[in-house]
Amino acid sequence: MRRQPSDEELSVTVCNGVNVRVKHIGTVSLKLNSGYNLILNDIVYVPSMRRNLISISVLKKCGFTFFFVAIKLKFYVTPIWLVLVFF
Repeated sequence: MRRQPSDEELSVTVCNGVNVRVKHIGTVSLKLNSGYNLILNDIVYVPSMRRNLISISVLKKCGFTFFFVAIKLKFYVTPIWLVLVFF
């Protein structure tokens, strides 16, 4: 499911201060190695970005707890542990 961005959602400012255009906003389901699905809502699709970004601050507001270990991000919502591995 996706929708067009509103006037306030037309761009995202990235770390170097550049505004990049948002094409769509929608929902994504990530199948994790643990077998669980992580459903992310209000995901923005920015065609000019080559990497996927997940907002830690937004997930924290949703009740997730995080641990950074080597190249892994471990996070959980009690009592389920989820692990993302970065390459």
